[in-house]
This record gives sequence, structure tokens and C-alpha cells, in this order.
Amino acid sequence: MTNARRWVRLTQVCIAGLGLASLSRFVLTGLAFNLAGIELAAAVMCGYRGLPGEAICPARVTVGDHLTWAMLEWVGRTSPVHRASAYTLLGRLWLVARDPNQAQAWLAAAHQQAPTDLWAALLLGDLYDSQGHRAAALEAWMSAPEIAVRHVERGRRAALTQDWDRAAAEFSLAVEIDPRNPTGYRGLGQSYRAQGRPEESIQAYRQAIALGERDGYVYVELAHVLSLAGREAEAVALLDEVGAEDALAEAIRGNYYRRLGQFEVSARHLENSVRAAPNDPWTRHALAIVYLLQGQRAPAIHELRRALEIAPGFPPAQALLNCVTAAEDPRVCVSP
Repeated sequence: MTNARRWVRLTQVCIAGLGLASLSRFVLTGLAFNLAGIELAAAVMCGYRGLPGEAICPARVTVGDHLTWAMLEWVGRTSPVHRASAYTLLGRLWLVARDPNQAQAWLAAAHQQAPTDLWAALLLGDLYDSQGHRAAALEAWMSAPEIAVRHVERGRRAALTQDWDRAAAEFSLAVEIDPRNPTGYRGLGQSYRAQGRPEESIQAYRQAIALGERDGYVYVELAHVLSLAGREAEAVALLDEVGAEDALAEAIRGNYYRRLGQFEVSARHLENSVRAAPNDPWTRHALAIVYLLQGQRAPAIHELRRALEIAPGFPPAQALLNCVTAAEDPRVCVSP
């Protein structure tokens, strides 16, 4: 259909009784394209001034929307500057209308026009993924690495609610889309650690560091997972290499030296950890064990009671305190 015939058809439809509101929105959409570009046009079209390109369209498609589609199609075909954006919005409208074939056609056209456009790549990838075409989805998503940030944020939100399966899935997708995203790998390391998958967590943390993760605490997190995996010597060597001295780093060192039988060194590091994080019942419990191994009953009882004040009924501390108060030699209650 030629542009002239399209305009004739639109005029006929308007005259047939769309009413002033629909006609006004149609005209305003056209004016918005001419005066302010695609974002304002989307806002007028959808009745919502949201983030650029992120208009919220109505779930019920009206005749006025069909007019808007025609307008967008006309703009896309006649305005190279707005072509990709117009096609993307057409694809979005067809998604609202629940016609995935039309949506895919327009989104693919938009993606071809502007391969790095965030919204065309995002919507086309999501559509492919919903159809089970994961390889095609990844190809679309990878053309706009900013999409990885979207999944990193989703992973963080899932982690805040301790939905570690969802978090791992989101972070995994983020690094598939952008294999050079260190934040995605770090999140994956945190998720795997919480899922009890230490070796995979270690690999993810190492990849984050290799890609230049800037937060120095990532080394402490990696050391923590190494210690959980029974690789405490590696953990302490890493902490010493980067000079980490925070509460968790000192606790890792304290537990390591306790297992080596170096109780004085262990106590010193655990005392540093308690000073840095006085409300951690686990560290106070660990320090009490070291005091008992040195035959120091009174400071051990003090630490156990403080642990129970922080976490009433804390089972490890309560069980150990019961044993210590009943035993003649408190060292029978613990082992290195």
C-alpha cells in the first residue's frame, strides 16, 4: 500500500467514527515524532511518560492503536532516523496484541536496522527465548551487552530474598550474554557458594577477578569459599597476598591456625575478628574453642555467654557452655 493510499484509509477510518480522543492521540503521536522524537511519541501513544523507550502500552488494543500502528509503520518506512525505533514500538504493540509472529517480524526488522539498539535486542531476544529458541535469543541479546546488566540486577534482587536458584540462573544468563562481565561472575560465585557448590563458586570468583572486578572484598569472598572447600592453606595465602584484614579474613586465619595447633596465633586473629565484628556469634564461639584448647576456662565462658546474648539459644555455644561448666577439664569439650 502506498503512503497516499494509507493516508486515505486512515482518514476514512477516522471519519467513520473513531471519535475525537482516538483521532487526537493519533495526531499527537505524529506531532510528537516531528517535534521531539520517538520517546515522546511512545509516551503519547501509550498514555504514559516513562523511561525513554520503555512505554507501558494498554493491554486492550483499540482501533486507535491500529491507527498508531499505521502511523508508526509509515514513519518507519519514510524516516530513516526513526526507523529502528518505530519498528521496535510496532513489535511491542504486536506483543501486547498477542501476535508473536507480527512482533517477531517487526522486532527482527528493527534489530537489522540497529543491531546494537538495546530495546530491539532485548525484546527480540525475550521473544525468541519464550519460544524455546535459546541460541537465537542469545545472539540477539549479545548484540547489546547492556542487557547483561538487566540480568545482574535481577540476580541481585533474587539474592536479597535468598532465592539462590533464581539468582544463579540470572547471573549465569548475564555472563552468557556478556562473557566479560565481572559482576555477573561474582554474583554467580556468591550463588554457587550459597547452593553448596564450592568448586564452581571458586571458578566463578576467579573469573571475576581475572576480568578486573574492582571491589577488593571479592578476594575475601573467594578465600571464604576456599576454606569451605577444605583448601584453607590456599585461602590464607590469598588473604596474605592481598593484605586483607577485615573480620572474615581474620576469622579464616584464626580457624586455619587452630587446625595447625598454633593456638596463640589463632587466638590473636580471632580476637581481631571479634573486635571488627563484635556481634558475630560464630566467631566468638570459635574464639572460645581456642581459649579452651589453651586451658583458659574463664575467657572461654565469657565468649560463649556473649555469643548467647547476641543469638539466644545459639546451639553450638549453648552445648559447649553446658559441657564446660560441667567438666573438670574443659579441654575434653573441644578438639582442634
